[in-house]
Amino acid sequence: MKNPKIFAVSHPQTGAMFTPNADNTHVKVRVESTVVEITNGYMNPRKRTAFITVKEEFLSEFCSASGLNPNAASTADAEGNFPALKVPFKLEGQIQVQESFEPFWEGQDPKINPSSGEVILKEGKEVYRQTQFVTDTNAPSYLWLEGEGSENEALEPSSAFADDEATA
Repeated sequence: MKNPKIFAVSHPQTGAMFTPNADNTHVKVRVESTVVEITNGYMNPRKRTAFITVKEEFLSEFCSASGLNPNAASTADAEGNFPALKVPFKLEGQIQVQESFEPFWEGQDPKINPSSGEVILKEGKEVYRQTQFVTDTNAPSYLWLEGEGSENEALEPSSAFADDEATA
């Protein structure tokens, strides 16, 4: 599978490319990509979004490596909305989906079926999901995490391929 293009995307409420934490020690940047998957005979684009946290002291090096401008921001329109600013992300990698029976953070809600509103179960247990930007371009696009000391199961969606034009 060829890795899709990754874009850094500005914050929808502030227009800023980087969002600082409360202590101003770290910033977050949102990255997204679109992959096209064929599942059960249907081809669908799937948008993946992840957040990368960067220590403030490494921000200039991160910006240099990723091709981002730390001062980049979109401007509010007449209604006060910030249109998304999408900037090609130059660090190699991909957005990996990770799922588990265990929450990834305290207070995380389980995965919900958007059509029915019901909690998604696997083997009768609730499923938790997160996405991570990983720099290993050969890593699987989907990873089932069994928990500490267990084997992790790497799966690829059937006939998945990247769509380079979907987010261009």
